[in-house]
Amino acid sequence: LYCTTESVGKLLPDNVIIEGENPDANPFNRNAENTTIDDIEFFIRQAAQEIDGALGTIYDVPFKKTIVGDDVDYPAPIPRICSVLAASLIYN
Repeated sequence: LYCTTESVGKLLPDNVIIEGENPDANPFNRNAENTTIDDIEFFIRQAAQEIDGALGTIYDVPFKKTIVGDDVDYPAPIPRICSVLAASLIYN
């Protein structure tokens, strides 16, 4: 996956409560969890497929992690694009 559930969660609006973020998850709680980690990972996979489909005619996909300084990650801006696209797919 090109991005993490945490990076997507940071972009979601406050009314989207992710599984595990609400310590008092009961049916009468106004802030009940309404998104699971599995749902977020599903949308991250969807976003990655869209990215690969759009860039696959120009670049070799799926992208591979590279070493940049002390970090090992996908080439910039792929993780950020994936996070924004996944968040928009969840919210829509």
